[in-house]
Amino acid sequence: MSQIGFTVVSWNTRGLNDKVKRSIVLNILRKSGADIIMLQETHLIGQRIRALKRHWVPIMYHAEYSSYSRGVAVLIRRSLGFCLEQLITDPGGRYLLVKGQVEGRPYLFVNVYLPPPADIHILHEITQKVAHFGHIPTLWAGDFNMVMDPHIDRLRPNVGDTLALAQWASALSLTDTWRWRNPDARQYSCYTRASAALSRIDLVLVTPELLQGLTSSKFLPRVCSDHAPLLAAFKWDRDTRSSRWRLSPKWIQHKYIAEKYPPLLAQYWDANEGTTQPNIVWDAGKAYSRGMYISLIKQARQKCEESLMKAQDKLTQAEAAIAEDDTDQNAHRLNECQRDVNLLYTEKYTQTELYRAAHWYDKGDKNSKLLAMLARGETPYWTIRELLLEDGAMTTLRTEMVDRFARYYQTLYDFQPDQTNTGLAALLNTIDIPTLAEPSATELDRDISPEEVTEAINSLPGGKAPGPDGLPSEWYKQHLEFIAPKLCSLYNEVTPDSLLPDSCYEAHITLIPKEGKPPQKCESYRPISLFNCDVKIFAKILALRLRGVIRDLVHPDQTGFMPARATDINIRRLFNNLCVRHQNSGTRVVVALDTEKAFDTVYWPYLWEVLQWFGLGPRFVGWIRALYARPQAKIMVAGMLSTVIYLKRGTRQGCPLSPLLFSLAIEPLAIQIRESKEIIGLQLGDLEEKVSLYADDMLLYLADPKNSLQALIRVLTNFGKHSGLKVNYDKSLVFPIDNLPQSILCSITQLNTVSEFRYLGIQIHKELKRYEQLNISPVLARLKEKTLVWQNLPLSVPGKINLLKMVFLPKFLYVFHNAPVVPPKTFFKALDSVIRGFIWSGERPRMSFQTLQAPLTGGGLALPNFEKYFLASQLVYVHWWTVPRLDNRALVLEAAIVGSLEALAKLPYRGISPYYQTTLPIKTVVESFQRALKVVQNKQPVWSKWTPI
Repeated sequence: MSQIGFTVVSWNTRGLNDKVKRSIVLNILRKSGADIIMLQETHLIGQRIRALKRHWVPIMYHAEYSSYSRGVAVLIRRSLGFCLEQLITDPGGRYLLVKGQVEGRPYLFVNVYLPPPADIHILHEITQKVAHFGHIPTLWAGDFNMVMDPHIDRLRPNVGDTLALAQWASALSLTDTWRWRNPDARQYSCYTRASAALSRIDLVLVTPELLQGLTSSKFLPRVCSDHAPLLAAFKWDRDTRSSRWRLSPKWIQHKYIAEKYPPLLAQYWDANEGTTQPNIVWDAGKAYSRGMYISLIKQARQKCEESLMKAQDKLTQAEAAIAEDDTDQNAHRLNECQRDVNLLYTEKYTQTELYRAAHWYDKGDKNSKLLAMLARGETPYWTIRELLLEDGAMTTLRTEMVDRFARYYQTLYDFQPDQTNTGLAALLNTIDIPTLAEPSATELDRDISPEEVTEAINSLPGGKAPGPDGLPSEWYKQHLEFIAPKLCSLYNEVTPDSLLPDSCYEAHITLIPKEGKPPQKCESYRPISLFNCDVKIFAKILALRLRGVIRDLVHPDQTGFMPARATDINIRRLFNNLCVRHQNSGTRVVVALDTEKAFDTVYWPYLWEVLQWFGLGPRFVGWIRALYARPQAKIMVAGMLSTVIYLKRGTRQGCPLSPLLFSLAIEPLAIQIRESKEIIGLQLGDLEEKVSLYADDMLLYLADPKNSLQALIRVLTNFGKHSGLKVNYDKSLVFPIDNLPQSILCSITQLNTVSEFRYLGIQIHKELKRYEQLNISPVLARLKEKTLVWQNLPLSVPGKINLLKMVFLPKFLYVFHNAPVVPPKTFFKALDSVIRGFIWSGERPRMSFQTLQAPLTGGGLALPNFEKYFLASQLVYVHWWTVPRLDNRALVLEAAIVGSLEALAKLPYRGISPYYQTTLPIKTVVESFQRALKVVQNKQPVWSKWTPI
């Protein structure tokens, strides 16, 4: 059971310029569970302020002063869901006022550092600023350098001590949280070693609204500073939603746990295997493993930090002793204990920082996650701050947002078919659906082997978030030999009557914002399901089997997630169709359909019926149906889980089997469109270009759009009633190839007519010569922007080259490979100029560009030659022509354009001629091939037996 609230930690750190000390402080704060961290005396200025940011505290506010005094900062944990409203900073680095909302409730946080000698007038100055915020729950925290009560808050009261601080706090109705929780205790936060003075000058003061939720206020051990951190926890509104448990991969490899856990796992299976149903034994085994890991991790931590805990206990005892008896002996003992604690922490984190520095030195300039992180820079922090409810009201409460998402997705995944199964069978009877050959269907139905389980486990990527059971893929890989036979037996036992374990039907749905969509709407997020790894392994095995036969069932028009097919086929088909003159030219259009929540709306009765029509084996279909027998999920928003929602339709995004199932589900629609006589495609000889798909992205090439569009809409409407597919006509569009008469344009009312659109990451325009302006130049402009930022990175010349190859080479290759035109020489010169300026930081080059572009074995640094990369990316199409595959629809179209496959294969060598038809994309390939022959060294004979080109 969890509660809604937050934990505040206030700490005077006495300077954070040292990286080891900074590491100690941030690790202690992270382990304390602090949501809001208020630091004093940071001594950080300029860019060094950013050194406080970590992935778990992405929000930071700071008031700086100098590198040797003052400076206050407020850090906010990622999971808190904080929304800033107003910020006031002090140029003198003494205070920071942060007003914002937490769970829809407004709060004001005041971080205070009063430099000695403390001046009460500074507090009055801050109070005047606070008064402008009106009546609002307020928390003051920091180092006040004054005590509330000199008699009990100082070990030795000073002559000049007054009750000014207590009177000021009383006037503002502020309560000292530590004294409220410990009315009679004597404990001190600040220890001055020179005079052996102890005092409690670090305070957290709150208004009555916050005092009602105070559950804890305590001092943490004093480490690497003469001040102890003060923690105050506030909780309200009990909530029954449980938090997640996740097993970190580092504990799987931990030496102590790696020795202790395997015997315990074997002991469990020896005692329980065969005693009841396999699915129950498996689920209980995961629960047992979770308990064992929790216990072993606790033991490992205690063993690792045993010396630290003992030293901290001695420090606590020494402080209590001097509070009872202020003698020189007790003061000396306190000094020794404080020194021991500081030394242990310094030794521990010095080693950590040494390893980190060595790791950066070894990996920083190489193609790695570290370099990618440097290139990415500061990732913008996002969280769902507000959400639109059904009645039009806006909410900022996390509980209400979670409940709203749960209601939205429960409605989305609910099943309300408009037609009966009888109508579905009648529809499928009218479609010529291909059937899988009997031997292939039998192969799909065979028992799952341990080798398949092993292959599926090894294919799981590491470093990914686990499902609800908290066991990551690394756990399965670590215990592969033991786990694989157990999973093999479990999967082979699955039947319509004996389903998978209950945990296999659980999932957490995390929400990814869609670019350019309003974040206040539920439909602006893409749901990604986090499954348990055991069900992902099962789905992966089925997906690998299905991939082996799916090309026999799905037409080559579909390229999404199909083996040996990619986006270049669809894009090249589109460009060629824009260039060639078809036999029914005059009113040609391209229609781009937008399917609304395509993966999430497929009706399961329709899917099971289609799988049977495709001739998949009954056992294989039974396995797939078992995966969808009773799935349920919880929506996860900012770390909070919703109530359970039950899924009754859709193929879940995140499942390895989902893309293939969707391809089979949408294939009958593609067949129906291809077979329809009323929907007229573009005719080129015997070839008709009509439909092109990449998963749910559907393009249609139509002639006579006035009648073809009406027939298409009828087919889509009827198909959607049985399958759940729903086309969003507001976002679908018509792209005219020819100049359409006004009468036809007026008849197209359901879809938007455009002169330019984006398809599979490429901007499409009828004038292909604008491709460089629309697609390649924007990448160059983006490179210019990024190099200005990257100039400040601590990278060597090889590191900068690796950065270019890792980040921008793939971007250029994509637009180069799909280019229907050759970029001008001026483009490559401009690109080389930008790269040269980045590599040499705007200074005079110390090495020629040709030397940098030479291979490593030739004394160079393998800097990409982008002009040659363009030629190489175009030569892929020459390979298409010389080693043809008839399931490549772009290749078939190009063969129809030039006359035959044989003519297409000879085209690179004989060149373009005005006597036969070609298109601009084909001319670009031929020109690239002939230019490549001139630049390549040690050219082979044209008709070498070693190469088809």
